[in-house]
Amino acid sequence: MIRTNQKIMMLVAVLVSVYTLTACVSVEDNDSNNNDTFNSSTNNATDTNNSTTNNGSSNNSANNATDTNNSTDTGWRPPENSLVYVSSATVLYVIDPQESLELQEIGPFEGPCTNDAGFYDLALDERGNLIGISEHGIYTIDKDTAHCADDFFHIPDGAPHFFSLSYVKGVLPDNPSKDCLMGASAEDGEWVMIDFSGEGLSDVFIHIGYYDSPDYKYVSSGDIVSVQTGPSSYKTYATLKCSRDYADPSDTNCDSDWLAEIDPTTGDARMIGQTGFHDIYGLGFWGDKVYGFTKEGEFILIDVNTGDATLVWQKESISFWGAGTTTKPYVVD
Repeated sequence: MIRTNQKIMMLVAVLVSVYTLTACVSVEDNDSNNNDTFNSSTNNATDTNNSTTNNGSSNNSANNATDTNNSTDTGWRPPENSLVYVSSATVLYVIDPQESLELQEIGPFEGPCTNDAGFYDLALDERGNLIGISEHGIYTIDKDTAHCADDFFHIPDGAPHFFSLSYVKGVLPDNPSKDCLMGASAEDGEWVMIDFSGEGLSDVFIHIGYYDSPDYKYVSSGDIVSVQTGPSSYKTYATLKCSRDYADPSDTNCDSDWLAEIDPTTGDARMIGQTGFHDIYGLGFWGDKVYGFTKEGEFILIDVNTGDATLVWQKESISFWGAGTTTKPYVVD
């Protein structure tokens, strides 16, 4: 099993970048223009959580739920709509659930990221700033064009891979509204906060915990999604799999990927239920459902109470590698 100290020694010894990736970003940081992921102009784009990018007209019944959060006395309001971004290794897509559950292609990734093998995963903060992680770098991405910024954080060859990435709320007990960049390990389900602005080794990769310590039976299957669901309430979900990768036919608990709720402060996973699908590499959220995207090109809706997943459609020509949603999406109770 790979542990945090090994990861730190491998990566920090070869870090080469003059740009800063902030681990945790608050609303106040955003409002004061301190949220530039790599001091890059691509993060100054208008928040697109309330916009649409396609003219689809077909509506799904899941989109017609009443927004019960709009009648609170706290002043907190979810956005009227939000978008779900999803990618293959080389192409960025978007779904606008308010209009349609159809997949809209934004375009192939362009810029320095095309020199890499492809994006493992995507992550969006509260304001909708999009980043992607590949084998060799973390890049800011223009959501409208799929163009990667010239300025990026370089991860040299031999560094650990982060297949599961997301901004997460609720990590810091004294400031749970902050978006913290988190990763999860497929090797042993380690829960790590990523902060490339740290001054010391322990400040760069901050070990928080594990999904399933001390057994390590369940590890990351592919992604994390974290959302604000109320004035001071947050939910973080992840897809997990057995560390044996479905290899034991006698273990019915390893038939498929699981949906789990994650305690952001510890990484502890509360197993909700099996989804019936394998290799769920991308997660998003809209309304009251987790949106899942698989290696086999399947788009599924996952019930957050049971883990049961329903197939919406499958694109056999696409293998999904990652997905992301703003941490403040459209939600309903």
